This record gives sequence, structure tokens and C-alpha cells, in this order.
Amino acid sequence: MKFEYSKAEIERVAREQNYTVNNVEKILRLSFILNDLNVMPEFKGKLLLKGGTAINLIAFDKLPRLSVDLDLDFAENLSKERMQEEREKINRPLDKYCQENGYLKSGRCSFSLDSFSLFYTTATGSRDKLKLDINYHNRCHILEGEVSEIPFPFSMRDGVLTVAHVAVTELFAGKIKAFYERYKPGTFMTYTVLQNPAYYHLKKSEIF
Repeated sequence: MKFEYSKAEIERVAREQNYTVNNVEKILRLSFILNDLNVMPEFKGKLLLKGGTAINLIAFDKLPRLSVDLDLDFAENLSKERMQEEREKINRPLDKYCQENGYLKSGRCSFSLDSFSLFYTTATGSRDKLKLDINYHNRCHILEGEVSEIPFPFSMRDGVLTVAHVAVTELFAGKIKAFYERYKPGTFMTYTVLQNPAYYHLKKSEIF
């Protein structure tokens, strides 16, 4: 999906939503990439969104804050050898996708994590980047992954995004775990937004 929004369109949304122009463009670009990862056959069903971006998009009707990174888990519980084969099947078309959509991809890869920076020229003519991480270590999840349909951010397009993501309870458990480990204020909100019926599973997921 080609990114075709003009500088004027992005600046209008930034004024209306009281965000910076570059961050509005980031969340729009992130949404386009996320949509493609969920509909293109090379990627569909293989990756689950997690982290702050998933919580912001899935758990709230209106974005409480802009999270502008894509954190993904490989979604198939495979052996190390099979996982490496599937990893190649993801990375090759991802290279092609970035080239076709104007992103310069640079990365740092380890056994369990592919960490990419996708550089692009913004609508205002500056250089910026999106961060895309694919984790191949946490490929056996506690709960089944979920699929949600969400509106495009800022109502910039008709229709919805279909997003495969880590189960909501497990998303919040991961954020609470991060709060204990990092003591970052951005993770504190997760204590107050998950309702009591899910608390038991939340506690178990956090400990696991």
C-alpha cells in the first residue's frame, strides 16, 4: 500500500490532534506497513503485533499517546531449524517490500531478534525512520493470538485495519513486566485499563 498523503493533509491532522507533524506521519506509515503485513501472503498469519503500539491501537478508541515502533513476535511454535527457514521467507520479501515503498532498510540481527530501521523522506523533506523488530525467541505464546479490526488512525482512510496481535491479556502482562524491569512511566497506565474479569489470566501471564 503506497503512502500518498500530502504535507498539507498531515499538517492538518497534526493541528487537529495536537501532535507533531513527523509523529503523525510516522503513525500513518506504521499503519500502512501493519496493514500490508496482515494481508500480503508472504507475511499473513506469521507475525503478531505486541507492545505499546498494539495496546494503543487495540485497547483504546482514541490514541492516548503515539507509539511509533512496530514490535512483532513470530507466531509459529517451530523448532529452531524450521524457524530459521521461515525467517528467510519473511526477510526476503520484506527487503523487496521496503524497496518498492521507498524505505531504506538497515538492521541488526541476532539469533532471536531482527531489529530494523526503515529510513524514509518525510512529507516535509526531512529524513526520519521507523523501527521494526521481529522477535523469533518468544514464538510459543501463553494465549492464542487474536485478530482485531480497528479504524485507520485519525480517520484518514475509510474501512479498517485487520491486525493480528498477541492476546490482549498477554499484551498488558508484558507491559506490567516491563514496568517492573524498567520503571518507565509509559508502562504504568496498563495497571488501570484492564478490567477485573481478566485479572487472573493477567497475573498468570505476567509471572510466566
